[in-house]
Amino acid sequence: ESVYTLKITNMDRKPHRYELTVIDNDAVQFDFSRPLELEAEEVGDFSMRIRMPASAGSGTQNIQLLFQATDDSSIRRLVKARMLLPTQTNGAGR
Repeated sequence: ESVYTLKITNMDRKPHRYELTVIDNDAVQFDFSRPLELEAEEVGDFSMRIRMPASAGSGTQNIQLLFQATDDSSIRRLVKARMLLPTQTNGAGR
């Protein structure tokens, strides 16, 4: 589990609600401190918690997320994130 602060700026003159979806990785789950909604020209900070199961691997995992306004598909951006998962040990040195 990793926690990020997502800073979003709505540069439009109307409010928007946004969604974030994971691309090509069904093991990733996330939730937010509050709905991804901004008024016109508002800047907002959102706490985002990303979780991956232990079966997802170890070490650094790259994740691609698609950020998009729910009412205007032209407002979108690919976001790259990294998670550091625990390193698996083989029991050596015990």
